[in-house]
Amino acid sequence: MDVENAKYNASKAVDWEERLLMPVSITKIIAQTMVTFVIFALALFIPAGTVAWQAGWIFLGMFFVWFIAVNMWLFKHNPGLLQERMKLGRSDQKGMG
Repeated sequence: MDVENAKYNASKAVDWEERLLMPVSITKIIAQTMVTFVIFALALFIPAGTVAWQAGWIFLGMFFVWFIAVNMWLFKHNPGLLQERMKLGRSDQKGMG
């Protein structure tokens, strides 16, 4: 049983290493960030009825500074995870039930 677990863990380590080396498209990151910004801006300012809402712009700015900082960190340290986060389809993770 321990030998099987060791083989399974070794194969998972290889998968993780391959994910770390996955190429990430800068163009795709920029495009998705811009689309996300527009969607968030529309969701904030259409109900507000004006773009002259200072609190909305502050929130949007703070949110996207954090959003971009996390993406830059992931691009440098874990591009595989960044690529997984950029997928628009379903996750390959299994649920708890």
